[in-house]
Order: sequence, then structure tokens, then C-alpha cells
Amino acid sequence: MSTTTLLLIALCVLLLLLLRQRGLLNRSREQLSYSELRRQRALAHEAPAAAWGAAHFAATPLPVLITDDRRALLAVNGAAVDLFGDAQAGEGLIKRVRHHLLEQLVIDALAGKESRGELVELPSERYVMAWAYPWKQRSGNERGAMLILQEVTEQQRLARSRREMVSNLSHELRTPLTSVKLMTDNLLDGAVQRPEIAARFVQRIAAENEAMILLIEDLTTLSFVESGRMPLRLAKADLRELVAQRIQRLVPLAAQNRVTFEIEAPPTVVIDIDGERIGQVVTNLLHNALKFSPEAGVVRVAIEPSAAEVRLQISDEGSGILPADLSRIFERFYKASRARTRGSSSGTGLGLAIAKHIVEAHGGTISAESRYGHGATFTMLLPRH
Repeated sequence: MSTTTLLLIALCVLLLLLLRQRGLLNRSREQLSYSELRRQRALAHEAPAAAWGAAHFAATPLPVLITDDRRALLAVNGAAVDLFGDAQAGEGLIKRVRHHLLEQLVIDALAGKESRGELVELPSERYVMAWAYPWKQRSGNERGAMLILQEVTEQQRLARSRREMVSNLSHELRTPLTSVKLMTDNLLDGAVQRPEIAARFVQRIAAENEAMILLIEDLTTLSFVESGRMPLRLAKADLRELVAQRIQRLVPLAAQNRVTFEIEAPPTVVIDIDGERIGQVVTNLLHNALKFSPEAGVVRVAIEPSAAEVRLQISDEGSGILPADLSRIFERFYKASRARTRGSSSGTGLGLAIAKHIVEAHGGTISAESRYGHGATFTMLLPRH
């Protein structure tokens, strides 16, 4: 069979997979039926060679490897080279892909078995969906298999992160609820008659309640982010007053570890924002600073207005953020090293990603700086109008 014919077959199947990838065929793990493939092959044989060609094959984004009936490589496109490295014509498939399941798919294809699409984890910690299809020359005895891959590493990472988030959510809710129940039971059992103990319990209940409210706010905002709809209600607001209000909400949490707040800002800082959304960002940053602050630490807030924008910085005295974490902390579901957290709570990995989305929706930016062992500073820049 000529190389042109092989390319025609490969590109027709690739077209179907690309349509699937873009949502036009929304069956990511379903089988491309053999009848569909056979129909596309027929079209490929009838189409003029000039319609496709080696350049198209080389440039197609999905990795494709074509073998003969002994599983020796006949053709490999550029995307496959990027995934597996350079290959020589006649080289054994297993030597190049180094994965028994990929080889088995090709063996099955050569035996005439239909491919349903398999999720494969490569040794490089990358994930692909793999399909293998047989080909046979219409006149003659040449035959072989075509292995088509679609990288889904990011989708798998997000799926794993979502599973972890569900587990973390269970923990994040169970811990404060258990604490509130225990303290409420103690109050009902008579502690309410002892003012000092009762006051301490009530303060703890208020702190745990605030933590749950923050979590619910994050989940509510996430639903807007996921749907691509997060309306902003812009209005003039005093950013200093907003920060002061959010600090007041967190006083019960801060009191648990004797953490104090310091704020440096002009008496008023008027800015056009969605006060509720920016307030949520401020609360998230303050809550993180509290969570990572040492006993009797200080959380510092600085607001610096200019004619065009307002800079808001929140700094803590915690252990800082590892360089490997610093570049990823604004990713959805990403959680920094547990070593940074003073308590046992690891969070959901949502707060900073949501904060970034809200700030950017305002036309602003948010960033983080840290030297490990010397705390962290988060900086938010917001346009004034």
C-alpha cells in the first residue's frame, strides 16, 4: 500500500477524532464504529491525493503511528515524535511506545477486533486515550494497524483534583461541625452557667461558623465560574472600610491563635468595584494569612491608591511558599504543601483560583511573592474606574 493511501486513511479517522474532541461528536470514550471507519476509508480511496498529503499528516495535532502486520513502524507523525521521540522506519512498535497496552491494542486491531478507546498512563506520567484500527490494501496482501492517540493529561489531572476536592470538602465541613456540636453540647450540659467558659465556647462557635460561611461562598462562586457566568455589580465603594469590615468578621478566628491585624491606608479609598466579590477576595486572602500565621503573628494590610489604580497587599509571617508551589497556587484545585499550614486543614484549593477570576473580571491582577521561611505577600491591583 502506498504512503499516500495510508495517510488518507489516517487523516479521515483523525478528522472524526478531532470533531469528537471539539464536542461535535460528544462520545469521548465510545467506539468509533467499524462501519464509520470503513465508510471514511472508502472516501479516502476516492479522494484525490492532492487533497491531503504528507504535510497534513505531519501537522495533525493527534499522535499517529502506522505499523505493518508485524507491528513494525511504517509512519509516525510529528505529534507522535513529540510524545515518544524519534522513530526509525521498521522499528518495533513496543520499542518506541514502551507500553504493553498500546501494543495489545495494535495486536487486537491486526486480529480484526474493534477498538473502543482505552485510557493509558504512559511512563512519562502523561495520559492518552488510544484507538487502534486495522488497514488492508484493496488489491494485494499488505495490511497493518493504525494507532491514534489523544492526550488527556490535563483532563485526568482535573478529574483527580475534583475527587480530592470532594474529599477535602467533607473534611472541611465535618471538622467545624463536629467542633460546634461538641461545644453546643457542653453549653447545654451546664457550661452556659459559667460565663468565662461560655464566652470562650461562643467565640469558638462563631469562628467555626465563619469558616463554614467562607467555604460556602467559595462553592457558590465556583458554580458561577464553572458556568462562565459571574455578573459584576459595580458601584463606588470605600476599599478601606470594606477591608475593615472583613477583618472584623475574622476576629474570632484570629483570636484563637492571638493573631493581630495591622492596616496601613488613607482614611478613605473610593473605587468602582463589586463590593461583595472583592470583599470575598479580601476575606480569602486574610483567611489564608491567618491560617498560615504563627502563634501571636501579625497580618499586615496595606492600601496604596494612585490616580489610575489601587494596590492592596496582604502579608503574613508564616513559613512562606515553596517555589514549586508559588507558580501554581492560583490554579483551580491546587493546594500548596501541607508544611505551610499550621493546622491540619488543607483547604479545597479553590480560594485563590476564585480570587484570581474575580480580580481579572474587574480588569485587575493578583500575584504572590514569598521567600520560603519568611512569610508571603499577596498583591492585588485594581483599576479605580
